[in-house]
Amino acid sequence: MGSGGVQRFWKWSLKVSGALLDQGLVSGANFIVAVLLARWLQPADYGAFAIAYASMLIVSGAHNALLFEPLSVFGATTFGNWQRHYQNLVGVAYVILSLLVLAAGAVAATAAPQSGLRGAVLVGAVSVAPLTALTLVRRLSYLRAAPWLAARASLIYCTLALTLLGAFKRFGIVSYPRAFVCLAVASLAAAAYAWLRMPASHPSPDSSGAAPSLLAVVRRHWQYGRWVLISSVLTPFLSQWQLTVTAKCLGLGSAGVYRAVMNVTAPLAQGFVAISLLMLPRLARTAAERGPSRALISAGNVCGVMAGAAAVFEIILLIWHKEMRALLYANQMPFDSHLIVIAGFATLFLAAGSCAGQATKALNHPGRLLVAEMSAALVSIPLTLWLTTRFGLQGAIWSMVLAQSVWACAAVSIALLPCINAGARFRDWRECGPTLASS
Repeated sequence: MGSGGVQRFWKWSLKVSGALLDQGLVSGANFIVAVLLARWLQPADYGAFAIAYASMLIVSGAHNALLFEPLSVFGATTFGNWQRHYQNLVGVAYVILSLLVLAAGAVAATAAPQSGLRGAVLVGAVSVAPLTALTLVRRLSYLRAAPWLAARASLIYCTLALTLLGAFKRFGIVSYPRAFVCLAVASLAAAAYAWLRMPASHPSPDSSGAAPSLLAVVRRHWQYGRWVLISSVLTPFLSQWQLTVTAKCLGLGSAGVYRAVMNVTAPLAQGFVAISLLMLPRLARTAAERGPSRALISAGNVCGVMAGAAAVFEIILLIWHKEMRALLYANQMPFDSHLIVIAGFATLFLAAGSCAGQATKALNHPGRLLVAEMSAALVSIPLTLWLTTRFGLQGAIWSMVLAQSVWACAAVSIALLPCINAGARFRDWRECGPTLASS
């Protein structure tokens, strides 16, 4: 490797380290909050927190589809010459979309069948706007190749969230709605810090024509995001479907236990999310500059590393699942520690599916991922109902793993479909470059 290769490797390693630290701080803060609430709240109250958080994830799918995903693609390509202007327009669109999502979430909360579920769904809907503010500035930081700015904002979020929650505990007023207040205040403060310190960017010397208008940005985002919208709502819905069924069939207490089990795998899953966020702009540039086949190869390399990390993590769970349960919850949560091992298998499929999905998005074919989501839905919805009613909490966790496996297999198949159609062998991915470019 020459000096130029070493410098590129070192530069990329620093960016990856910043992204991992950023995601580690955010997921670490959310993880610690979730574990502390599991220790401090009754199982039914913790179940309500889990439902509220799940509702927030589902409703925020609109932000992901119409703002964050297009931002990572077009901010690096189509609007790359007008980054500061584009950032301001995205901020305006974010405020408008947040108000619309808040209204839709409030209406959805009134349809909840139980008063406890209704309140949890409403809390989740109200929390969408402040909690996604941090996500917006972190995506912008990745777009500007400044993951360490995102990491500093995440440090503010982590510190404030845990400090406020500790203060509530000190005064004996901890509850799941107040936990969301802690997260929301911390998110807004961190987002304001990062927004004001975003690296300055001016129109590139080769930029031509007038700066894009808000309508042009919205139209471009909609053309891309309309295909992602169903997928972005369906993905968190499917990931939280087991939790919802558990709450409905087994009660909020069992839903709290389900969330406690899933907390164990959350740090690794969020690490994969950090890598995926950093991957998408890079894959989009690679596809535009060096061809789609090169982007697919890069995604495959990252997938191998992530799958290896997931395998090591699963081995750790197999050996120390009892100790991990005792360490996190001090035996406050009544569940069999083997459930942690079952949940760990899902991270293997998450590694493959997330890399394949980002490659497909980078090639500007986000609509194809809807096939993967629908495949998982066809398996998950009936299977979860049957396994949960038949085998209880263990059945709900197994249905989550099976649905994740179907989604991953479908996503990988979709990403490789042009190569398969061209008759190329997996070790000869470069041969499918012309086919990918014309698909």
